[in-house]
Amino acid sequence: MTHFISHILGRPVLGSEGGLVGKVYDFVVEQRGTALMVVALVVRKPGRKHVVVPIEDVQERNEPFRLAKPTSAYPVTALADDLLYLSRDILDAQVIDTNGAKVIRVNDVQLDWLPSGLVVSGVDIGLWGLTRRLGLAQALSWVARTFKLQVPEGLVPWQYIAPVGGLQGLRLQVAHNNLKGMHPADLAEIISDLGHAERLQFLENIPLEQMADVVEESEPALQVAILRDLGEDKAADLLDEMEPDEAADLLDALPEHESERLMELMEPEGAEVVRELMAYPEDTAGALMTPRYLSLPGTATVAEALGRLRGGLAEREEVIYLYVQDGEVLTGIVSLRRLLAAKDETKLADIAVPVAYKLLPDASQREVLDLMAHYNILAVPIVDESEHMEGIVTIYDVFDRLVELSSR
Repeated sequence: MTHFISHILGRPVLGSEGGLVGKVYDFVVEQRGTALMVVALVVRKPGRKHVVVPIEDVQERNEPFRLAKPTSAYPVTALADDLLYLSRDILDAQVIDTNGAKVIRVNDVQLDWLPSGLVVSGVDIGLWGLTRRLGLAQALSWVARTFKLQVPEGLVPWQYIAPVGGLQGLRLQVAHNNLKGMHPADLAEIISDLGHAERLQFLENIPLEQMADVVEESEPALQVAILRDLGEDKAADLLDEMEPDEAADLLDALPEHESERLMELMEPEGAEVVRELMAYPEDTAGALMTPRYLSLPGTATVAEALGRLRGGLAEREEVIYLYVQDGEVLTGIVSLRRLLAAKDETKLADIAVPVAYKLLPDASQREVLDLMAHYNILAVPIVDESEHMEGIVTIYDVFDRLVELSSR
């Protein structure tokens, strides 16, 4: 016999003599091996009082539930917070859909009576579960029949649901060993509600590079919490893996003695770069700048440039343009589209466009934004007084800064 919790919640529960005990409020569940078993029925009485009934006492399994004992046999009791409740903890939990790389909410929960007892057999993450919960399932069924629409089932068997670090109050995931394809922003959302131990367990299951991406997508307060969760050595490794400008922002949010200690543990070269970035005032282009960009001399060929790209020397999304330099002086810019269209033997100096836009590190962030808007570009080179390249500010850096300011 199958039930959906959306149909059960709020339904009457009767004693053996037919008297009203109360209404279904929740179920107490326990993880036993791979099964999630219902061990008790929680009944709500008037006045926000509750009765907890062992599931074995439910004799009539059709609605309304009828119990094995009379109404008077079930005294009012306080609900224990440390138990796992089906409605409170599983309904509305979030499921990681690793196939679609997105986070979905549990709209309904399916229960089945088996010889072993009442078990959670699946969660519904689809439209049918949502409409059942809203009392609109019949309307959806009519629309589907009338207009011959195929409304996909959203039921995921419980055997495919795996908890992230536990169950109570936590998000759930499908195929928890398959997180690599998920966007860092989705993973950042998932860990935002986890406690210290669960968050640490989650992060230890992903590679350091992916962890760095997730931290970069997280809110500043969560970034600090993660850094402290990891311990000094692992935190220093994480900072080495992060984009230097992101690492500098994160270290800036820490007390000085903490940030100094972590920079002592970082790779010396990376720590030096981060220190330089931290020296720039917060509202300047230098504070947004990353020193990771792709540059080559004008005498290099297109084939050599493409080899650098394929060899993985180019870092993440900062490869928007290729910067042509004479020594350390910026002389031209090549877009990736122009690079791909050129012949392999072509010199970069022959296809580079003269630099029409650049800024000093102490330029305001407003100047960066105005320059991007005026020239319709995705990155601005930052140079010193001698035209030596210091780094670049990308549209991603500007966008992140705008989001940060708007949330204050």
